[in-house]
Amino acid sequence: LYLASEIKQIKTAPGYSLSLNEKAIYQYLANSAVDHTDATFDTQIKHLPQGHYLHLKLADPANTYQIKQWYELKPQKWQGSYEEAAVRLRELLTDAVNVRLRSDVPVGSCLSGGLDSSSIVCLVAQLLKDRGETAGQETVTACYEQAKYDEWKFAQEVIKQTNATSHRTFPKFNDLFEQADQFIWHQDEPNGSTSQFSQWAVFKASHDAGLKVMV
Repeated sequence: LYLASEIKQIKTAPGYSLSLNEKAIYQYLANSAVDHTDATFDTQIKHLPQGHYLHLKLADPANTYQIKQWYELKPQKWQGSYEEAAVRLRELLTDAVNVRLRSDVPVGSCLSGGLDSSSIVCLVAQLLKDRGETAGQETVTACYEQAKYDEWKFAQEVIKQTNATSHRTFPKFNDLFEQADQFIWHQDEPNGSTSQFSQWAVFKASHDAGLKVMV
């Protein structure tokens, strides 16, 4: 039994040989489905499902193990009003963002200009202000020369509102092909769309800006 955080680590195990999972490959090619089960593209390698842990009996020569679920997200019907729900959502989101600001190094933010990232950046700004931290936050945004794909104008409004220090990266079509081998190697498996490459570019820009932790 080999345990690792990445598939490529397991592939270095003595005696490893690739055994293609044809069912997983078909589901990917037909439906772009990935990471929806514990299966990988190799029949010998499986994901540990979300919210589960693996219990291994070290004293057992047969390496007996069990996979058990420790957490399950159970949707609950909201009993209050719309206004109360908005207040509660803000409380929960603020708490979640605040927890992730615990760091020994500066924390940066991925800012696409969409609702999710814009909300997080605004909450970070408010939390830093409440703490009396005047340095502010740094954001990283993927931008595009084609207007229909670019959301910089929305991100820019958030940056003005929060007085954040912004970093921009411009993923290019040619970059995707030039970096494809490296990109796929780090991903371990094919992914659903090239939008993953935009995230790749954002985190590369984060690294270049000296940002070690991102929210």
